[in-house]
Amino acid sequence: MSNLITKEAAVNILNKTLNNGLTGCEMVSIRAIIEEPKLNATGRVTGKLLPIPKNNIREEIETVVGFGYNYGKSVENRLLKENAAEIKSGAITKDEVLSKFKKGKSWHKPVEGNKAVVQHNTTGELYFYYQLNANNNARVKFFDVTTGIEIDKNILEEFLPVKEDPKNQGTKKPIYPRTLKLTNLKALSADGISYEIVN
Repeated sequence: MSNLITKEAAVNILNKTLNNGLTGCEMVSIRAIIEEPKLNATGRVTGKLLPIPKNNIREEIETVVGFGYNYGKSVENRLLKENAAEIKSGAITKDEVLSKFKKGKSWHKPVEGNKAVVQHNTTGELYFYYQLNANNNARVKFFDVTTGIEIDKNILEEFLPVKEDPKNQGTKKPIYPRTLKLTNLKALSADGISYEIVN
């Protein structure tokens, strides 16, 4: 049986898990519900209109993600790993490799004393901040909120936005940072304990 907790308690639990961990990043199982997920009005292939009103569609995601990681450090470590042979041979310097990472301006900022969330620069809204599992084995389902019936993902495939790889990292294999509104997180499992989140 899962323990019922508030989203504020979820933030505290994640932060405690990260502070107690032996590494900077801890893998956590989450379940999220996205009301009115991002969908294009017309299909990329057929040009047809979205067959179901966007506000009638709910997305549910179950996956394992990494909380508490340092995005910049992760990119730099991957660059050094991917270019280790060239650095060792003297073909390129460490600084030259790291200069491939073109850091941009972020729309969010860290929250002091908390590794689990970030804050929107203008709205002040809090988001969970995490990295996708390397295997990216998320279970994603879509539902019609008026009927509760699952929508065949093939129907929505051409309406889903195409996610492009980051162009500023300079890595051969990209790192995917993600954010999730606190209100969208509905369940998590950390340190072997399962929680259901109530707003």
